[in-house]
Amino acid sequence: MPKIKNLKIQILSLIEGGYPGWILCSFQDAAGITHLFEEKIPVVGADDPESGRSYPYDFQVPCEILKEENNIATIDLSRPYGIEARNGQTVFAVFFYQLSDS
Repeated sequence: MPKIKNLKIQILSLIEGGYPGWILCSFQDAAGITHLFEEKIPVVGADDPESGRSYPYDFQVPCEILKEENNIATIDLSRPYGIEARNGQTVFAVFFYQLSDS
């Protein structure tokens, strides 16, 4: 059975309003590289852009843990919701502290 955790990210801005709405998100991997991805608001479960919340704000998205070793987890963002970075990358190495169970 796959092991799913939540990756801590930042929602940087609203790209497109309306339904479903698109947001720009980012996180840093264990090498310090910042990865950007654009996703539909319902996919990540983010706040409604009409809520008045200001950007950026912290959020979490689910990912599958592929491997854990020496305080670093190899994750796959494409599972379970098909999230990928702007460059198409889906597998990343992140620190354990960037993951949570809830």
